[in-house]
Amino acid sequence: MNRVLLQIFLLLAVIPIMLVIGWGFLILGPIICFGFAMNAYRYNNEKELYFWLIIGVIAFIISLFVLGIF
Repeated sequence: MNRVLLQIFLLLAVIPIMLVIGWGFLILGPIICFGFAMNAYRYNNEKELYFWLIIGVIAFIISLFVLGIF
């Protein structure tokens, strides 16, 4: 098989995998941020709690925009 053709085929095969991983991070990002916020709440660290809550809300809004809900 031609080397250029093989590289194009491998690039096309990697694109769906990258999309799946990207969507996974998009969905799991806010959940992870809120998990960090719960951990900060457990240790009575209010600054870190509010930081992770704000980051989680921003990540949630961005994911809603990307998914086409907003």
